[in-house]
Amino acid sequence: MLRILTTPFGFFLFMGFAAVLLRWMSRTPGEDFRSRAAFRLLAAAWFGLCLLATPLAADLLAGALERRAEAWPPPPRWSQAPDVIVVFAGGMEGQKVEGGALSRASQERLITALAALRRWPDARLLVSGGQPSPGAVTAAGLMADQAVRLGVDPLRIIVEDRARNTWENALETRNILEREGLKRPALVTSAVHMLRSRAALRRVGIPSRPVASPAPARLTWNVGDLLPGARALDRSTSAVHEMLGLVWYWSRGRLALTSDPRPSGAVSPASLRSGSERSILRAS
Repeated sequence: MLRILTTPFGFFLFMGFAAVLLRWMSRTPGEDFRSRAAFRLLAAAWFGLCLLATPLAADLLAGALERRAEAWPPPPRWSQAPDVIVVFAGGMEGQKVEGGALSRASQERLITALAALRRWPDARLLVSGGQPSPGAVTAAGLMADQAVRLGVDPLRIIVEDRARNTWENALETRNILEREGLKRPALVTSAVHMLRSRAALRRVGIPSRPVASPAPARLTWNVGDLLPGARALDRSTSAVHEMLGLVWYWSRGRLALTSDPRPSGAVSPASLRSGSERSILRAS
């Protein structure tokens, strides 16, 4: 229930239900103030939902996080290539025990990770994402299977299938890197998720090189961006989720929002991807 209310759609839907309840309670004589309150609450819910569903608002919210993720103090680039590509899974579309499908975010991250493996052929691949419910398939397992079908040597893949959130991603990744002796990770996750992911990794003592998937978009607007749409609402939802996540992680002491103690440099996925990888993944 709490997860639903922390999304724009769920929050404004709750406001709408509250407005209907107030209107129902105003049926008795002398309750005009409740009727007016209901109308104002419903109008505010409708306006807020439409506003966050516009590409303009979505780009402003998500862009603030994406630009902040790339705004780390610019240290010198590593003299050596990453020795492991760490991918934080972005969830699944289905949560059933007998199967499931990678979400769009997970697919995009995997595509970028595979391209990174081509750029750094000596690196290993670590996919992290645990069980949404007991006995269910894991996002990490699905990503590993996809990577093998796309030609990655299974011996290069490390599967971390216990983490259920970003903080557990960071903890489990640290344990694996220490066990395997890997010291130069490149982190692949969504651009809007990069700030919290890198800060959580740094909190557990793991600096990383960011490889955003997809790369942060340049903000250019036109009149059409004032029209609401489902895709923009999804982008706003991701941004709001990350903002709330940052506040929660900060309150729990799970973030280290300072520059990396070791050199790192952001890498654009545009230089990594190939069109064949995207088409193969969609066909599989």
